[in-house]
Amino acid sequence: MPDISLASLPEHLKKNELYGAPWTPEGWVPKVELSVSYPSGAKVEQGNVLTCADSAPDPILEFESEPGATYAIVMADPDAPHRSWPFLGIVRHYLQGGITGVAGSTKVQINNPVTTPHRGPGPPPFTGLHRYVYLLYKEPAGGLLEKQTTFSDPASITQRMRWDLGAFVKENNLELIAINFFQARF
Repeated sequence: MPDISLASLPEHLKKNELYGAPWTPEGWVPKVELSVSYPSGAKVEQGNVLTCADSAPDPILEFESEPGATYAIVMADPDAPHRSWPFLGIVRHYLQGGITGVAGSTKVQINNPVTTPHRGPGPPPFTGLHRYVYLLYKEPAGGLLEKQTTFSDPASITQRMRWDLGAFVKENNLELIAINFFQARF
């Protein structure tokens, strides 16, 4: 995957159909670089292809944070069940608020219970590559309105489908500061 600068990221996102609503506000430019990796050593690099196994565990996040600010991370799949026919809408794979930076580093710490537990990629067979998008938001004072998701079955993917990302961002008054994404197939 070629090195993509913060300045060229909006154009790269446009080519990958991830620029504009509901992903980014009009005219959006990233404020920080979001590093996402997994215990296997696999790294998310703006559209690279990862295996489902490598990207199944909880992610390791790093970014430059502002002192005193809190952040929320989302991982979503817009391609369910197939990129050319995404009638199942955005699938919410992970939602965590209350993230703060560790002074003097790009490391972060999580201060709140997980809102939606991480669920790694699981695209159905014969549906091609799915995009898995990490969105990093700066939270307003008070954090997220939705503190914890109550799924009757947290492992069920059907309860995570057709999520209205745009409404969630608006309701929580979130400011998008970074995006990173990878692709995976069955």
